Amino acid sequence: MAEEMLSPSEDLAMAERLKKLKALVVEFVKRIASPYLKSSKIDKEQFKDIARRATDKVVDGQLRADPKCMAVKDKEHFMSEARQKKMKSVVEK
Repeated sequence: MAEEMLSPSEDLAMAERLKKLKALVVEFVKRIASPYLKSSKIDKEQFKDIARRATDKVVDGQLRADPKCMAVKDKEHFMSEARQKKMKSVVEK
């Protein structure tokens, strides 16, 4: 199966949506993992590792389900309560 070619404007829009997706996920992951860092249950390096792994896992899963990142256009829809619970479980593993 050949990958669909995107026009330069579509490619730029896709890059912007991907950037927005990563920013949303990083923001949420930091909010969830910060209490563990502040309470000294994890150190700064562990925090960075958790944030990186959780972000990568969520972004990769989203790209498999939605290769063009169309769901990210609506932040409220994308960050649904169900998705937040699922992301929280990934961070807390």
